[in-house]
Parts: sequence; structure tokens; C-alpha cells
Amino acid sequence: MNIMNEQWAALSSRRQRQKWVMAIWMLVMMGLLGACGERASHAPESINTVPATTLGALTFRQASIRAPIPGSDKSVGYLQIYNSAEQTINLIAASSPQIRTIEFHQTVERDGLMRMRRLEKIELASGTTTHFVPGGRHLMLFGVGEVDDAIEIEFIDAQGQLYPVQFVVEDILENLGE
Repeated sequence: MNIMNEQWAALSSRRQRQKWVMAIWMLVMMGLLGACGERASHAPESINTVPATTLGALTFRQASIRAPIPGSDKSVGYLQIYNSAEQTINLIAASSPQIRTIEFHQTVERDGLMRMRRLEKIELASGTTTHFVPGGRHLMLFGVGEVDDAIEIEFIDAQGQLYPVQFVVEDILENLGE
């Protein structure tokens, strides 16, 4: 522990310490601490207790959100969406009564650093599955209130169609010991 204190003190500026704290926070929030970034996209469906939901031409699978870490009201959401329609469907928003704001985000590397970029819409191409995974496209959740084992998030497409989807709530702190 003393070595960590010395290393922390060696970071000369407050700005450097802020960058490290933000990088650690992003890793925890994205579920990358102790796991590779592709874990969620290869997880067997039986791990997620929420069954696939088909609403119109869209099928939603493996929908999960991370429970916020203590002291934070921010989290992330992951899922897979299959579009069986003959045309592209554009998701333009998502909402939940238990979450103040939900944004579509994409993690990108810029100048050797991972950064999140907000997306205005999600294009779901015909006949394809769109993956929301750690280290890639994901839902960013701000102002997360009390959550139990599941939470409903409602997506809306450009034509005004609503897609209510049940997300299982996963506690990342419980999973770090595995």
C-alpha cells in the first residue's frame, strides 16, 4: 500500500491525478477491470436472466445495465439488437422513469486515449445484429435512481415506434472477485 501512495504522490500535477482517476472510473464503468473488452459480446445467453424480446421487427437480447458504483449515479447499458425489417431502423432516443438521461455512446481511441463520443442515433441495418458492448457502442446512463434486479428502458425510433425492453441489473463489484 505504501508503494501505491508513493506512486500517487509522484504524479506531479492535479491534472495528471484527475486523468488517472477518470481512466480508472471509465474502466470500472465499462466492465473492463479484470476482463477483456469482448467478454460481453461472447457471453452465453444463459448468463442473462432476461429472455430475448421481439417487438415489431427488432429483437433485443442480453440486455443488462451495471449497478452504479457506490457514490455515483452513472452507469452503462449493454445489449444486442437484431433488425429483421427490410429497411434500416434508426433509434433516436431511450428513456426510463428510473434514469434521468440515457445517451447512445461509442468508445473511440484518440491520441492513444480511450474517449466516449455521443451518438445522435443508432442505425440498425436490415438483417444485422448491432452489439452494445464494453469498449464499443453502449448506453450511457446518468442520474440512475433506485434499481432492483431489473429495469425497463424504452427505445424510440425515428417513426415514433416505442420498444420497452427489460434490462437485468448486474453488480460489477460482486463480479470482480470471480
